[in-house]
Amino acid sequence: MKKLVFPILLMFILLSCTKEEEPNYSTDRTMTAKLDGNLWRAVTPEGAVKSGLYVISGESKIGHKINLYMTAVYEGDFILAPTSTSYAEYISADENDGKYTTQNTDGTSGKITIKSLNTANHTATGTFYFKANKSGTHLLKTISSGEFTDMPYTDLAPDPSNNVMTAKTNNNQWVGTSVTASAFMASNQLKVSGTDGLETIELIMPANVVNGTYAIDNTSYSGSYTQGVEGFSVISGSITVTSNNTSTKTLTGSFALETQKNSDTSIEVSITEGTFSVVYTTYN
Repeated sequence: MKKLVFPILLMFILLSCTKEEEPNYSTDRTMTAKLDGNLWRAVTPEGAVKSGLYVISGESKIGHKINLYMTAVYEGDFILAPTSTSYAEYISADENDGKYTTQNTDGTSGKITIKSLNTANHTATGTFYFKANKSGTHLLKTISSGEFTDMPYTDLAPDPSNNVMTAKTNNNQWVGTSVTASAFMASNQLKVSGTDGLETIELIMPANVVNGTYAIDNTSYSGSYTQGVEGFSVISGSITVTSNNTSTKTLTGSFALETQKNSDTSIEVSITEGTFSVVYTTYN
């Protein structure tokens, strides 16, 4: 009998230790993702407004951190590009590995999407993915299949200065450094325009546009492209709207355009992988 007591006691001790070492994962909110293909889960994720940004953050049980920074709180997309005001970070548990960010670094991209807001409980649910660059290097971390549920939020007024518009023009990366959007109710037109000082892209769609993909018809849906003073006509393409929130006046979507130079139709520019995330001003 004595021979059985010690093994049972040892097993009880080991099970107790294992149970104590397991982290207490939050039950009222979650934040998960894949970090370079490996499952990552935050123990107690948080959502809060800090320095004028909505921040969702989480840390895994071994110390890997993911932080998401958004310029507003609304249902829709927040594009992550090197010049975007919205951005994301990965911070390794290894202090020698440093911080990876999508902000102001080459080769970064991604998107945060708030899929739903519970306005009664003030919680947000959504998805995210991004490629982040280690500061001062070309080392990338890939975060995929990210999800967050029931994260607390505080309302933030959308800021037009954080408008984003990106694309590739003949496979060259283009990012609008000045992006504006306006809805003209009398003519039922919503215009989104971006320029980097040399190339300018403009999209036109109905002010009351709803989610969907629309072919360029040069009536309800149209666009334009210029290089300096040289104008190009849009001969085909499409505009996809993923969100048009008329309450917060926020618009997100994507686009692709095929253009021809007005003075020489043999010169063409393909505009691909276009994205926009803007706050628009309404005029009667």
